[in-house]
Amino acid sequence: MRCWTSIVLVLAGCGSSSDDSPGVRPAGESLYFSKGCAACHGARGEGSFMGPPLSNVPARWKRDELARFIADPAPFVERDTRLRELASAYRTPMKPSPMSETERAALADFLLSER
Repeated sequence: MRCWTSIVLVLAGCGSSSDDSPGVRPAGESLYFSKGCAACHGARGEGSFMGPPLSNVPARWKRDELARFIADPAPFVERDTRLRELASAYRTPMKPSPMSETERAALADFLLSER
């Protein structure tokens, strides 16, 4: 009986790290939802009438540049024709983010990841 109890306890502990627990998200994913990104870009980054899809982010951005864009999109939009055309196709321009540098980096990591 003791042997089975030990096995059950060991198996119950497998895969129960806090990162894998239901309801726990990596920082960048949590920020994506808590800071309102999903409201315009969709829950899965699929885009909406408010903001473009985020499927090409990894092909077009590097982490530091994306974090700077999140902080203040306007200068990027002003100097990049593609971004200017993209921004003009949506109702609401992306506003500067009040997130900390650490939060912007975590969000950039999430957007650049295989979601």
